[in-house]
Amino acid sequence: MNLNRYALFAGSFYYPSGGWKDLVQTFYLLSDAKNRAERMINEQFTNWVQLVDLEKAEVIKDWSSK
Repeated sequence: MNLNRYALFAGSFYYPSGGWKDLVQTFYLLSDAKNRAERMINEQFTNWVQLVDLEKAEVIKDWSSK
């Protein structure tokens, strides 16, 4: 069984859910995760997006609409 390696978190500065509640989706391919993150940062009510490598337990990139 292959598990998705990349997790995408996103939210608003005003109404963050916190932790796993901000999880949007997981991805098997890094390219798919990055594409979705780039689209999300331009959506209404999305102020921040964070892409995490679950295998390495590290943040790959942070996006912010600041």
